Amino acid sequence: MLFRSLKRESIEQFLRERRGDGAVLAARPAVWTVLSQRGDIPPALVRPLALDIETTRKAYDYRRIIVFDANRRAIHPGDDNQVEPHVAEALSETLATGQPVFVDLPRSPQSCQCYGMITPVPAGGIPGREPVGAVYLEVDARTQLLPLVKRWPGEGATTETVLMRKEGDGVLVLVSSEVKEGAPLPWRASEGPEDLRLGQRAVRGDTGILHGSIDFKRVPVIGVSLPVSGTPWMLVAKQ
Repeated sequence: MLFRSLKRESIEQFLRERRGDGAVLAARPAVWTVLSQRGDIPPALVRPLALDIETTRKAYDYRRIIVFDANRRAIHPGDDNQVEPHVAEALSETLATGQPVFVDLPRSPQSCQCYGMITPVPAGGIPGREPVGAVYLEVDARTQLLPLVKRWPGEGATTETVLMRKEGDGVLVLVSSEVKEGAPLPWRASEGPEDLRLGQRAVRGDTGILHGSIDFKRVPVIGVSLPVSGTPWMLVAKQ
């Protein structure tokens, strides 16, 4: 149980840091000054913004950072106006509510296996004001999330840890400590009898130690299910 709790805390801490990065970027004058401009933005303002964003992206290993104006137009980089539908949906929510929105991994393994955070940029950088745009910080799950789920030193050799979420009436496996190199992620789980399915029990909200369960391989297991705060994710360990 200790390893599972520590893994969840590591994931939650990582997500808090990403939210913090978004808040810091949104408060930078180089960001909100550009987004407060009316009409065409002078290149002299865009250049320092681009340098600031790219320095942050490389320093913290983000896959991409996109700055949007209030009309949902990508200001930086300028060629990212065609964002994925689930990112566009989260952007609209952020601009409408003025609140950060978590962007979950897409359900299709053909898409980039990325997740992130969209943070509103308030006018003048003052919290509570109407957003003049938003910043989207995107993370590659394979390089940033998978290492937090993989088996840790001292952990039992027969223990598998899975990060999952509810998807319709089924279970979507986001990452697993047993995933093979290059294997498609995420994937929809197929389990045993519904009343015994470990994944189904986890995503419907059952937490703690789950006895008498059957896993994806249709073998009896003992599982531990823990929610990851701020996300629809459940961290499940089984052996």
